[in-house]
Amino acid sequence: DLAIAIAEGLIESKKYAVPDYMLDGKYSPVDLGDNFVAAITIPYADLALTNNGQLNTVASKTDYSPAQLRKFEKVDDRNAYKLTSQLDNKCLDIEGAKTGNETNVMVWDDNGLNCQKFYFYSINNLYCIRPMHCTT
Repeated sequence: DLAIAIAEGLIESKKYAVPDYMLDGKYSPVDLGDNFVAAITIPYADLALTNNGQLNTVASKTDYSPAQLRKFEKVDDRNAYKLTSQLDNKCLDIEGAKTGNETNVMVWDDNGLNCQKFYFYSINNLYCIRPMHCTT
């Protein structure tokens, strides 16, 4: 089941990030299903993307608490997803809709902008996450 595979291992890190130019024409966003809850984890490191309670996200020990669980909701027919925290109902968000390296990943009130929508790509049995607003 794809939702279980997600719960068991997807997060983009600098080490495994795939540049957009490598995705274009080679990979398409994956249809993960709709309206399910999962954690974004790095299984080999026992870490999960976690809301820190201050609008930021950090990698912390996986415990599948509400701070780590997110509702995955498909928002369009191109397989973009909004990820809403089970802790505070805030959306995963790219700070200031920036596109540069080392931009902060945070949580924010749902505003419907593309910096709160994400594509997932299956590459070499791993998942890569790309914000919808990042096109270059």
